[in-house]
Amino acid sequence: MSLDRTGRRQRFALLAASLATPKLSAVMALVFVSLSIPILVFILVYNYNRTSAAIIASLHEQVAKTPKGSRDENRERLDGLVPLPPPECP
Repeated sequence: MSLDRTGRRQRFALLAASLATPKLSAVMALVFVSLSIPILVFILVYNYNRTSAAIIASLHEQVAKTPKGSRDENRERLDGLVPLPPPECP
């Protein structure tokens, strides 16, 4: 039983020693991740804002075109059926 206890202590000591002195590759990986994630988040947010602004502008443009276009289309359709008075200019 005491051998089992000393084996655990030795393994724990090895683990503690390896965590106390990290390898260079682990440090480099941690530095890479900690520097690249904020940049990637910035790119994601910037592109989202730019894209959403373009989509909103396009939607406003389409909405502005719709009433005038639909009035003109309806007038052309009805011109052949019913004589309509000319449109009033605002």
